[in-house]
Amino acid sequence: MADEKNTVMSEELAENEFSRWAEENDINTDVGEMNEDEKKSFDGMKKKIVKSIASGQTVVNDNGSLEVTLGKSNPEGYAGSVLTFKAPSAQAYLGIDNFKDNQNIHKMVAVMSAMTGKDISYFSKICIKDFKLFIVIATFFLAD
Repeated sequence: MADEKNTVMSEELAENEFSRWAEENDINTDVGEMNEDEKKSFDGMKKKIVKSIASGQTVVNDNGSLEVTLGKSNPEGYAGSVLTFKAPSAQAYLGIDNFKDNQNIHKMVAVMSAMTGKDISYFSKICIKDFKLFIVIATFFLAD
């Protein structure tokens, strides 16, 4: 299923793809270890990714990375492009150090940049819907 990028799939299959992605990237999905606030946050973030997978916007590729097709609300040259989000390396964490404590969005963009190989400035033009999905993806790797 993951190779059929434009195929809309059931929520159950999308959840299976989410679980495969999480397992392949060592992302903790054990809600039994989470307090109520953590569970609520986790469920909301998971739902956002599952919805994106079910719609065909996001695909878990054979390497366990997420491939996200940018929506039509993005500017010309962006809409329809595919960004691959690989598990971050130490570079992502080093990028965080370049920003002040109160620059949380800049820190997230630094992580997204390291995950995708795109310059930080690339993300300034992304539509808000896709940008929020990207933040969720990056958060899963930082929230351990």
